[in-house]
Amino acid sequence: MRRLAVVIGMSFAVPAMANDADLIEGFRTNDFLRALPQQADQLVRQGMGSDPKNGLVKAQYADAKQTRKAQVLIYRAPDGVDVDDYVETVLESTEKAMRKAGAQPSRRDYTSPSDTVIQCLDGNQKQKILHSVCLASVKGRVVDVQPLAAASNGVNKEAFEQSNAFVSAVVDAIAS
Repeated sequence: MRRLAVVIGMSFAVPAMANDADLIEGFRTNDFLRALPQQADQLVRQGMGSDPKNGLVKAQYADAKQTRKAQVLIYRAPDGVDVDDYVETVLESTEKAMRKAGAQPSRRDYTSPSDTVIQCLDGNQKQKILHSVCLASVKGRVVDVQPLAAASNGVNKEAFEQSNAFVSAVVDAIAS
């Protein structure tokens, strides 16, 4: 009789798990929270939190001088929307908002060391501050990394390299 009870219990558990909005491609929201690095490219995690009910993870990073900061968001695409399609939608919406605010964003795509495609919009304010919005699709979620760097010598190649290094380190930590 015990075996029968276990089999019945398992058959009822399967449908409940199938409707679990927090479980996507075998990963839960808090799995991503645990994957975030404490430090990436000289930026140290300042805080983090999660909201599994809404499938959201947030983290903030900064360097010791507070000249570089970053926000990391990990979230689900809306129900029924492909994650890669949603990444494109978010990029288009962000680009429109940047242009409306007077910025002239440039778009760039690159591949992280773990072979994850990362798509970025870069904007700068008076050649002194580089703000990037970088998005990737990882394990069925949108990874949204927004580094901000104050560049006293102007936004230059080094600022972009630092941005790429931080974004790649975070994305690769989550992807592994």
